[in-house]
Amino acid sequence: MFSSRTVVVLLAAIVGLGTVACESRITGKEGNLQFAYYGTGDPFDFNKPIAVGANLDLRVYEAPGGEDVIVLEADFDPEGVLGVEEIEGNTIVLVGEGHGRSEIRVEAELLDGEVVEDFVDMRARVASRLDLGHYCTDEDRAMYLLEQEIWLPFSLYDDNDEQLIGYGYRPVEFEPAGMAVLQEDNKYQARFHIDTGQDAGTVQISSTIDGTELELELVDADDIDGMEVKVGADPRVNHTTTIHFQPQVDGQRVCQPILNFQVENLTPDNCEVQFADNDEESSLFQELGVVVVEGRQAGECTVVGMLEDVNDGQGVSVEATVNIEP
Repeated sequence: MFSSRTVVVLLAAIVGLGTVACESRITGKEGNLQFAYYGTGDPFDFNKPIAVGANLDLRVYEAPGGEDVIVLEADFDPEGVLGVEEIEGNTIVLVGEGHGRSEIRVEAELLDGEVVEDFVDMRARVASRLDLGHYCTDEDRAMYLLEQEIWLPFSLYDDNDEQLIGYGYRPVEFEPAGMAVLQEDNKYQARFHIDTGQDAGTVQISSTIDGTELELELVDADDIDGMEVKVGADPRVNHTTTIHFQPQVDGQRVCQPILNFQVENLTPDNCEVQFADNDEESSLFQELGVVVVEGRQAGECTVVGMLEDVNDGQGVSVEATVNIEP
């Protein structure tokens, strides 16, 4: 059962669920070692191509048990397709160097001190297309707040429309420079992390490999003057529904706001309310003000959503009602 509190406070972000990296794993040609990495796309397809200019952490384990090993050496045949940025413990940090396929030979020390080698094929491809968008809309333009971290989903493809994997290759530029800054210290393969600046206005993001363009309209939290409400289907007693509160400026949705949002349950006898799962990671994948309502008895359930530090200090509140069915 949910908490009986009538007011719930959440410091929340919204982003929307992006492509999740899954592990691909394969046993080497000699059967001595296992090779694994996290990447987008089909996890059962180990031979997905790395984007030229991108890195990939290739982890090595003993086969068949999966125990850790210490990688001693890695080389390639042919060279020029993949290279090694770093070897640490059981991990080889690969870099895509050029179009092609290469066999990687890995020499590793097992836990008992035995030294073995094994081989695996991997590919690299040149990115020729960037798919870039917003989580909150299919349009090319979306509104965001100043001085916040935002995420934009992306995918890279080669000339054959095959999706590429790897992290650290970020073929985008911003105009005007400085109004938004791309974070570079992360290994995400399906989203860009961007810090918005202090100046309101429009920022254009352009791909450096094709004609893809995207716009960010940056606004101050004081400009928020309303909230759109989306109510789910009326629930029965002991069942749940959701209410979505979405901040707006002049009727346009603000994406991924990090704001102090509150809800008040005006009808606690009829329903209980709480936010959806609010742990630190999952809250980044939820909309601000996703309220879960559980029916306690038949009747109206009325919830007020409130933002205090917006609208030039006047705040914004909006009421939403669902009917609890017997």
